[in-house]
Amino acid sequence: MTRLVLAALVLLTTVPAAAQVAADSSSADAGWLAAANAARTFGAGPDGALDRTVPTLHEFADLACPSCRYAFETRMDSVKSRLVATGRANLIVHAFPIPRLMRGPHAAEAVLCAGAIGGREGFASLQRHLYATQPDWRFLRDIGPFVRRAAAEAGLDPVDFDECISRDAMAPLIASDLRLG
Repeated sequence: MTRLVLAALVLLTTVPAAAQVAADSSSADAGWLAAANAARTFGAGPDGALDRTVPTLHEFADLACPSCRYAFETRMDSVKSRLVATGRANLIVHAFPIPRLMRGPHAAEAVLCAGAIGGREGFASLQRHLYATQPDWRFLRDIGPFVRRAAAEAGLDPVDFDECISRDAMAPLIASDLRLG
């Protein structure tokens, strides 16, 4: 029996509801939400900006999901090089934690906080690191120390990262991604 891979790419041409979270938020975290949303968007336009004249691919993935890891490691580089880099499509990465995997929401929050603090490079760096080391943290009782160490190794400000994590600043973006998915 074939298993459904949740790291599926869905072709949509509309702006996702998640993109509106940061814009509509009046909370103290609105700046972080906007920065995280921009960091996870790989646009076909100049400097990686979203190009509304081309289709947008939406990746829904859980960083704790082995199938998602496989899709990331085997497919995402070619999607980015063949479609995004050539201006044929945009790509937006959405957090879609699977409840039974339990560590996915924490990993998603860490990656989005990394994007809020370190931009697209911070997001991509921590995302790559967490997928590459998934067997090391996936079953940990508390992945907090692991992601804090990884964020520090990625050059992210540890005080800002801890504040983002402790405030659950990315919760509205994750909830919006789940609704969109």
